[in-house]
Amino acid sequence: MEFISLFKQGGLVMYPLLFLSFVSLTIFFERLLFYRSIDISTQRMNDLLTYIKEADAEHITSMAAEKYSDTLYVAQTYFESKLEYQKKVQALETMVNVKSMGYNENLAFLSIIITLSPLLGLLGTILGIISSFKVFDLQTGASHFAITSGIGEALIATAFGLIVAMLALVLYGVLKYYTGRLNKKLALCCVSLLSTKNDASM
Repeated sequence: MEFISLFKQGGLVMYPLLFLSFVSLTIFFERLLFYRSIDISTQRMNDLLTYIKEADAEHITSMAAEKYSDTLYVAQTYFESKLEYQKKVQALETMVNVKSMGYNENLAFLSIIITLSPLLGLLGTILGIISSFKVFDLQTGASHFAITSGIGEALIATAFGLIVAMLALVLYGVLKYYTGRLNKKLALCCVSLLSTKNDASM
């Protein structure tokens, strides 16, 4: 009940801030589930790198059939491609870039929320202070305590805006950590795939 009371005291700006907090959480859980669905365990990654080194396309296809991951898809597509080497490399680069860009999808919204939330909170505080001084102008008998109390209530919006921004920042950091891990695994896969050509030519 106390939270609801504070929320109402923060003014109309509290509603878009609450909406932004829900958007942040929605993006976080959607991205987290997506990353986990396309990720590959360390053990399976080591097995994949071994099969790539041995150019064992059959085992790679078998692994991909068991559980999908982007690294397995990239490796399988590379070995199944009938293009000449130079075009295969270009196709590999394009595929990896598309996958990598997909990891960052919707993260831009979190960046916007991180910037926008404190500004909305500050706007709510400014509007609250203006309202407090309007009361002072209209009511000559208004005490200084009433004015400072009104300003104190107006600062609730700023505090809430900062909390939403910090929440979004933490969520953004966690998601960037996951994208870094996925990109690293893709990079390891690509290096191994490209080295198979060099090994074959030696």
